Amino acid sequence: MSLPLIRYDNVHKSIGDQSILRGVSLSVERGEIFYVLGKSGAGKSVMSRLLVGLLRPDCGSIQFEGDEVTAMSEDALYGLRRRCVLVFQQPLLFDDMTALENVCLPLRRVMGYGMRQAARQARLRMDALGISAREASTLCAQLGVGIKKKLSIARALVMQPDCVILDEPTTGLIRADANLVDEAVRASISDVQCAFFVISHDLVSMRQLATRVAFLDEGRIVHVGAPADLDQASASIVGQFLAHAPINSSSA
Repeated sequence: MSLPLIRYDNVHKSIGDQSILRGVSLSVERGEIFYVLGKSGAGKSVMSRLLVGLLRPDCGSIQFEGDEVTAMSEDALYGLRRRCVLVFQQPLLFDDMTALENVCLPLRRVMGYGMRQAARQARLRMDALGISAREASTLCAQLGVGIKKKLSIARALVMQPDCVILDEPTTGLIRADANLVDEAVRASISDVQCAFFVISHDLVSMRQLATRVAFLDEGRIVHVGAPADLDQASASIVGQFLAHAPINSSSA
């Protein structure tokens, strides 16, 4: 039996005197689009930062393909972050560079590619995500937020990672821009063999994309299953979240 790509086992994390995660356990398989839902402040983003070693747990185990993340040195974590790429909620792009130059950046800085080689590989990924040649040649400062989020995903995927973590990818977007992001994820999963680990509270995107979903409440996983199973979840907090979450938009 193969190991899961990601495994959290009884993970606890406090920040100051506030307990954020209280015994989180779950696993994610390669090729999944795995959503973690929950209210703002439930601890979802802390989970993503723990996975790539930006934070350390107080106790518990976090494994990536069987390797213990909590025991990794900084050098080992640098290698992990090439295989498991975190895409932050706000697109971290350089506004004075074109979209293509931004996507080429990790290939040039990390892989040592020349601009021509990097541009060929970047354009393949951008084409797959529906980013036009006109958009590719446009300065990022002149692009809309939906396209910028697609560029962040393209820049992550160009390194051919095993996992992409999307932290609130559609929060604050109108539905039209959120759909652009959803389309990018859907296009990617069809031709890359990686997992998407999505931190969100967007029910529309979750129902369109997720293979499985976990619900985090007050630092604990209270439900894991297929998206269709959420409606039958026994935990009352899940029902309350479904009843009050936005339906037609992805606003925060």
